[in-house]
Amino acid sequence: MPAHITLIYPFLPGQPVDAQTIDQLRVLFSRFPPLRFSLIEARQFLDTVYMAPHPDGPFMELIQAVVARGSTSKASPGSRKKPSRVRRED
Repeated sequence: MPAHITLIYPFLPGQPVDAQTIDQLRVLFSRFPPLRFSLIEARQFLDTVYMAPHPDGPFMELIQAVVARGSTSKASPGSRKKPSRVRRED
């Protein structure tokens, strides 16, 4: 799996992420400025090792916006608080 940042897992369990959902998320994320962050600390959440973003506040804001959108899964609160994977796009 390529490096990426997971904001919420599971996002839409049992449902495909369709073009309409992707478009809605693009609009949602367009309200936020590009993020500047560092990955300087490895952490573990259950059986997943991840690089913790610093600062994490902007990621928490993204998570809250996606949850407020209302169509996310019933992911556990812990899974919403810990971005678990990082994706790098060149």
